[in-house]
Amino acid sequence: MDAYTRRILARHGLVDERAGYEELKGLFMEHLPGDVEMFNEYHALLVRTGKDYCRTREPRCAQCPLGEFL
Repeated sequence: MDAYTRRILARHGLVDERAGYEELKGLFMEHLPGDVEMFNEYHALLVRTGKDYCRTREPRCAQCPLGEFL
């Protein structure tokens, strides 16, 4: 769990922006199967989305591939 994950989840209203590591980890553990490869892929996609769209400064919300989930 990292800043990208927290930022994306907070902007989608799934967690508080101050959510800690354990809260974020618990959310994923409760809702996803315990598949290491899948977790790695999921994390890679979150990092990519965070870098390309859900940026701290100048976010690109209109182009975000997760926009339909808002």
